Amino acid sequence: LLLRWSREDPVSQKEIDRNEAIYAHQRNRNPFVDFPELAEYIWGNKKGQAFDLEANLNGNVGGGDTPTPPDPTDAPKLIEPTQGKVLDFGQVVAGQEGRAILVLRGENLDNTVPMTVAVYDNSQTDDAGLFAIDGGATQTVSVDVVNSTYGLGITITYNPDRLGEHETNLRIRGGGLKGNTLIKLRGNAIEAPVLTAPRALAPTNVTSTSYIANWEPALGDEIDYFIVNRTKYIDGKAETEQIEAHDGEYSLEIDDFCGHESYTVQSVRFGIASPESNSVTVGESSISEIEADRFFGVNAVSEGIEITTSATIDHLTVYEASGRTAGVYNSVANGDVISLKRGVYLLRASGVSRPVKVIVTGK
Repeated sequence: LLLRWSREDPVSQKEIDRNEAIYAHQRNRNPFVDFPELAEYIWGNKKGQAFDLEANLNGNVGGGDTPTPPDPTDAPKLIEPTQGKVLDFGQVVAGQEGRAILVLRGENLDNTVPMTVAVYDNSQTDDAGLFAIDGGATQTVSVDVVNSTYGLGITITYNPDRLGEHETNLRIRGGGLKGNTLIKLRGNAIEAPVLTAPRALAPTNVTSTSYIANWEPALGDEIDYFIVNRTKYIDGKAETEQIEAHDGEYSLEIDDFCGHESYTVQSVRFGIASPESNSVTVGESSISEIEADRFFGVNAVSEGIEITTSATIDHLTVYEASGRTAGVYNSVANGDVISLKRGVYLLRASGVSRPVKVIVTGK
């Protein structure tokens, strides 16, 4: 009687949806919904024959080595992805998210059975819970869009909560397709990198409208790219922007120099940024063209400030933001470090027409 019911009442879409919903919560499935013909192999007219799981997954339900007959030219077809495709997320920091776009594109797909995409591993591992389709374990997709010229892009995410290599399957079914298309999902969760702050260097080629920011990376760090944090001081207000620079490039041209600004640099790996470098101040007195008689600049360091100058400064006065004199120094040379507490300072140097402002953020 049960076999008769199974043959006369095939699996419905309601049962498929229920099976997927249960799997999304419990990670276990009803094999007789996934493979209705399995009952025949256990109790029915195919009892005693071997049930070939791989053949059924791939649509080769003839058993043995008999291939599935070719589809007619108008038969539903999934052009991409192809059976066995591997979607590799590569290295992802545990606790972060890796993303990839999978394009579904087909021909002659229909709505006889809704087309679904599901994370599927037959409960063999618990890796399936680390992958999701647009935030869920399963999704019903639009057949019309999949049939279109460019297909449908779905977002697959990898959210590892533990270290190691992880792998599961993505199953595509329905839409008139015979069998299932399985895609391998693979990722490697690693520890978060610990990066050392790069060192910001004095600017070069300073003009009234531009300059080149320079830096050097920390030795031994593997880096994806750099971030230059540029701060412009305009009418007493600070405006900050971040500019990306590729790894291997240790300088960045700024072509809209406002006359008074500073910059720090950070290195980035897997989306994690290092601490900021020392701060370098660029002022109009740093201009190295013929309108300036000498180069004079200041770098903020942990101890205070470091002087960068093309010639010895005979007399240097450092003022606090309140106007109080913080120190007077004679014969200041390139590379000299002046100890200052955290705060904002104004420097006036002999032979330099304009004062230089510097922000000390160290101890």
